[in-house]
Amino acid sequence: MLETRSALLVQLPLLALATAPLMAQSNSCESAVVAAPEMPAAPDVLAARRSALLETIGSGVAVVPATSPSRQLDGYPAASSDFEYLTGLELSDAWLVLSGSAPDENAVVLYLSGNAATEGPMAEAGAVTGIADVRCFSDAPEQLAALLRTDGPSTPGTKLFLAMGMRGVPDADVVAAVDTAGLEIQNLRPALARLRVVKDEEELARLRRAAEVSALGAAQGMRSAGPGLGEAEIQAVIEAEFRAGGAPETSFPSIVASGSNALELHYDENISTLTDGELLLTDVGAEYAGYAGDVTRTYPISGTFTDRQRELYELVLSTQEAAIDSVRPGVTIEDLNRIAREHMAGHSGDLCGEETCEVYFIHGLSHHLGLDVHDPGLPNLPLAPGMVLTVEPGIYIPAEGIGIRIEDDVLVTPDGHEVLSTAAPKSVSAVEAEIAKSD
Repeated sequence: MLETRSALLVQLPLLALATAPLMAQSNSCESAVVAAPEMPAAPDVLAARRSALLETIGSGVAVVPATSPSRQLDGYPAASSDFEYLTGLELSDAWLVLSGSAPDENAVVLYLSGNAATEGPMAEAGAVTGIADVRCFSDAPEQLAALLRTDGPSTPGTKLFLAMGMRGVPDADVVAAVDTAGLEIQNLRPALARLRVVKDEEELARLRRAAEVSALGAAQGMRSAGPGLGEAEIQAVIEAEFRAGGAPETSFPSIVASGSNALELHYDENISTLTDGELLLTDVGAEYAGYAGDVTRTYPISGTFTDRQRELYELVLSTQEAAIDSVRPGVTIEDLNRIAREHMAGHSGDLCGEETCEVYFIHGLSHHLGLDVHDPGLPNLPLAPGMVLTVEPGIYIPAEGIGIRIEDDVLVTPDGHEVLSTAAPKSVSAVEAEIAKSD
């Protein structure tokens, strides 16, 4: 799965300022309970992440809402992965407020709604998050306005850090609830991206399992595919393997694209019937303990590649191998993309006529993985140990109805890299052997 991101900085106009005292708070939510995470993050790990963010914002104030209007699910704002990264919780009607100038005991405040109804087990929010100062969400606008108060309209205001969308628009819910007179609004996303892009040991353990389960599902798809079956049937088989591996959710809608459907990069209707002689592309990801896997395999529905399919497939595979071999600290995604394209162009021969096959490589090579399948990260950011990224070259030839993509999840190590999704075969002989295992 591929996506582009951008981050901008804006200055908001002056608005009227509320002056409620900061500590005029309701204590009715001190012992608020929340839905207990199935696999909670360690509170000390969460606290370390918040401390790192506090160092980044200096004397400013950061507000991280629990839902993000820029991420929509069925028309409603979806859970914010930034909030989850810092608190370990998936909620609505909640804010995390961090203040670099407040006393230590008030530097981190979690505002929660009293509407935390759930059918599952509950846990005390402070114990799960490691946040001692838990308050009622209804008090948040008034208290935040007091925290941000300036001495007058001519006095430079506190820096307020909010998440911004691709057009540089700050979080609308916060701006609507809190007057921001004299405040410089800065984008919180670059600071959080720098923290989130390098994974700690707990995150890496979850990402390893997400990649492994994703690959096991992809392999099960190979063993199950055959002419006359529906794409949706293969999707069901793959996702059943995810559930068996402890990953009941997918990290994105499964792509099971046969024949020319693979030309549509984000095809997920999965309504066609598999046809003998065509290829099947599956781009799937298991979500394990909140973390995303993302694995793509392409293989012959009949069980054996045609000569043409094999030649194109082996070009994509050698391109991926060239890029993966180059993954190491200090290299950038831009470097890897260049290496992949140069390899494909230089090894095309006459496979794509007078043009090199690189012209049919129509998307980027890589993106970061984490809580989001497209985790924060910039293409010109040097890779460092603890980063996890995809490597996914492809060739898409509309005139032939052929789309081929191969994708693996790769961890950057101090000495190079480690491929995390090896449970899904990808050499021609290994793919054909895996298909032959089908009942």
